[in-house]
Amino acid sequence: MTKQEVFTYLSGYYAEAMRKEYAATIGKLAKTKYNKELQGYGKTDKKYQSWRENNLWTVFDKVMCGGKERLILADKGGRCLYAYTGKWWERIDTDNFIKELVKRTFRLLDVGIMYLASCDRIAKELLSTIKSSDEYLFKPSKRYI
Repeated sequence: MTKQEVFTYLSGYYAEAMRKEYAATIGKLAKTKYNKELQGYGKTDKKYQSWRENNLWTVFDKVMCGGKERLILADKGGRCLYAYTGKWWERIDTDNFIKELVKRTFRLLDVGIMYLASCDRIAKELLSTIKSSDEYLFKPSKRYI
């Protein structure tokens, strides 16, 4: 079971980073005032819009996997994840961690209810990226072992 502290820190970090990334990229190109910011994104939609899910995935991927800070890493075998809590690295044993993190981040951003179902697909893609590349390999400091 993952501590609440981990989810609180990471979802807050990713929500803020996603707001900034969205405003700098997709928000600049938006034609209506409802699409200029990520807070409340898709909340007023009457039907599902696949392009909104694509935008959410693009921004989350760019922040989590494309940024300079790596806050979630995997071990060499890809079985365990390690998450940074703001103070230290904590071992996460479950794959549902990423799904729950995406869901909590979307709740902080007040994303429309129709797009909360896309958390599973977004989490699978993010997890695949983290586990498949040595770029996200957790390398503990030898002096603390």
